[in-house]
Amino acid sequence: MAYRSSILASFICTIVLTVTCVTQTNPTFNVVTSNDSTGPLSGWTPRNLYAVDVNNDGIPDLIQDQYWVSSRGAYTQQPVFGVSIANGDGTFKPAVPYNYPPSGGTGSMAFGDFNGDGKIDIAMPGGIHTIAIYLGRGDGTFVSPWYSVVPIAASQYMGGPIVAADFNHDGKLDVAVVGIDNTSNTVYILPGAGNGLFSSADPVLTVPGEDNVSGEGIQKMLLGNFDGDQNADLAVVATTGNQATGNIATVMAHVLYGNGNFTFDDTVPITSSNFSGNFGNAAGMNSGDLNADGKTDLFAIDADSERLDTFYGRSDRNFTSYSQQLPSASYWSGAEDYFAPAPAMADFNDDGRNDIATITTNNNGLIYLIFFLATASPGQFTLQTWNVPNATGIFELPQVGDFNHDGKPDWVFNANTSPAGSTFYTGLNSTAGLWSNCDYPTTGRGIHVCSPNVSSGPTVNFNAASHSFGSLRKMELWVDGKKLAQQQNTWQGNAWFNFSSTLAPGRHQGDIFAADVDGTLQLAAFSFTVPSSCAAPTSAGVHICAPANGSATSAPPVLVQATSSVTGILARMEVWGDSTKKYTETNSNSLSASIGMTAGKHTITVFAVNTSGTVWSSAISVSVPSGS
Repeated sequence: MAYRSSILASFICTIVLTVTCVTQTNPTFNVVTSNDSTGPLSGWTPRNLYAVDVNNDGIPDLIQDQYWVSSRGAYTQQPVFGVSIANGDGTFKPAVPYNYPPSGGTGSMAFGDFNGDGKIDIAMPGGIHTIAIYLGRGDGTFVSPWYSVVPIAASQYMGGPIVAADFNHDGKLDVAVVGIDNTSNTVYILPGAGNGLFSSADPVLTVPGEDNVSGEGIQKMLLGNFDGDQNADLAVVATTGNQATGNIATVMAHVLYGNGNFTFDDTVPITSSNFSGNFGNAAGMNSGDLNADGKTDLFAIDADSERLDTFYGRSDRNFTSYSQQLPSASYWSGAEDYFAPAPAMADFNDDGRNDIATITTNNNGLIYLIFFLATASPGQFTLQTWNVPNATGIFELPQVGDFNHDGKPDWVFNANTSPAGSTFYTGLNSTAGLWSNCDYPTTGRGIHVCSPNVSSGPTVNFNAASHSFGSLRKMELWVDGKKLAQQQNTWQGNAWFNFSSTLAPGRHQGDIFAADVDGTLQLAAFSFTVPSSCAAPTSAGVHICAPANGSATSAPPVLVQATSSVTGILARMEVWGDSTKKYTETNSNSLSASIGMTAGKHTITVFAVNTSGTVWSSAISVSVPSGS
């Protein structure tokens, strides 16, 4: 069952440190819910929640580690995890359960295409020295796991966090895992064979282990590219214990800079006294490109000290660090499980800066989302809180994704109100904004090139968006063998590109690349022609140069070329096919857009809008022959 309601907002704009609260666009959301009470996992409490597109439709689905179930007040461990397919409107189907490996089931998962068939798979520790791979069918279902026994140290068992990347650029996905014994924790790289199997293990870092002290050892591994080269790096969060209290004594993040050959350089670890409280604060760290410079950053919420720490990656393999004191609140940093996803990152308000989101409750048990909205000053954020209607119970940290395919970042979390059942709360982003000029692909991995949009004269507008199974770092544009531009508009496995350039009339070859943090590339190749001219109207209005009114096109897509003249300042131009908007141009008074149309007769309308809201338009009719 699903219902829609407007989320009730209570905005708190707080003066933090010496930064004055400034005017900022505040994101708004509509909430939809999905109740799992009728599914096979009814009443279970997810230990972890992951947003992953497992059925290859371009919309993230949810994988939930259904690790605990309540029975007469006691929580018991369950041997299954659940896969909930997205409906495309922010709601999800009831979870389908899958058995854990008989000797595994730690809840730690990594995702990627491990056998090279273009379908996303799941990797997890599968036993003492075993890794399990659940190969995906591409429709949201998975086959029974394949097992690989790998030669880690005989005294160790495989557990803790796991991440996946192509660490040596051979086109085969590798994994980083942790071997654990009573005295040490070791990070191993398992080279992938390209068929879902692994046979060797390369140790790259060893730290002290638990040794009967609670909370000692490797707590989290984060994938990134912290120095902006072509090699994947690892941030390994490790702790030492306090023998007297059983709590954490120190927390440090070893940043292992990859060399592209399964070797890493371990620089001076990041240490922070802010992580002074408990096991959960070590888990409250996450990674992402906060400032869109192509280098991965680290960020962490210290719930005990009520601080937000940010570490901005640099090409010299150091970090620029900031610490911001937060208003007193019960900040949630992932304290119950060190495998759990930490606070999430995305540009929620379309200001070009990535924000951070976490979750908390008040004294009455009501659940709130807290957004740390990035400002123009690195490491400084303003706070916004959203109370989620009727949401109470046990919850997990929010995941972000575009859950209704409108190009905007949404959030989702799970709350358990057993025995009523488990409920997903999805916040669909209703903030006014454009984010990307181009729709994201309708596949889990790929590049959608909406244009080059050829204007009258030499200006060409390029727009594209991409998805990846991994973590995207940048998109690049090459024309006629020359690199024209690079942009780092990324969040999660998403990226978008918007660029204008002056080119000579004639035929050109274009290539748009999307690069993951490990250097894995996707390519979209296309050719385009720069026309000689498309004259602007002599008075305010819109001139559609092509196609001609009443003409028949030879084949889709239909190339629309138009220019406009407006009074005041142009806000945008839009191309509509019948009653559907196909393209938006914000950089120029001229456009060229290739739009898909079915066979038959259609009306194409081009609008021009100025910043005062005045609208001009022109419309033509075209026919697309059948069989085109």
